[in-house]
Amino acid sequence: MTRRKASRRRGRRPGRRAARRPRKAEERAEAEAKADKGEARIPEEAKAALEEVRRRLDRCPRCGETGWMESKPLGNQIYLYYVHPIRVEEEGVIRRRVRKCYLGPLVYKAAQIANPLGLSGFLDEGRFLRYALAAIEKLDLRELLELREKIDERIRFLGGGAEAHAQ
Repeated sequence: MTRRKASRRRGRRPGRRAARRPRKAEERAEAEAKADKGEARIPEEAKAALEEVRRRLDRCPRCGETGWMESKPLGNQIYLYYVHPIRVEEEGVIRRRVRKCYLGPLVYKAAQIANPLGLSGFLDEGRFLRYALAAIEKLDLRELLELREKIDERIRFLGGGAEAHAQ
């Protein structure tokens, strides 16, 4: 009997080792408590970035209402939501409900693989300038001259001539 057939009879796939040793009860309880809080999967540098975002926001950047920010770790990504408490009357009883606005991931990991601009969520206030500077680095001379014309048009549209900005 071949090794492959023997391992299939035992109910295991070929080449797989036996299951890991069972955790001790206190290790298991500690891991479950961390997982319940969502702390198990949030790295330390992400926690610092998350606290910075929480401290900076006093209103929802999407709709402008008050509330609080929540983070939800899923897989290797952390997704941000702004939670708004609302009161709903159901059958004569006033109940508290929440409405959530999706703010996006804390860090755009998948987009950064395929895009050299270094995309970030709309919580990052300096992202457009960073995108423009990264895009300018990739342009050739013809494209830069075309961009210069567009920038001059935009400056004239906003009411400031190039002469006013040169001073």
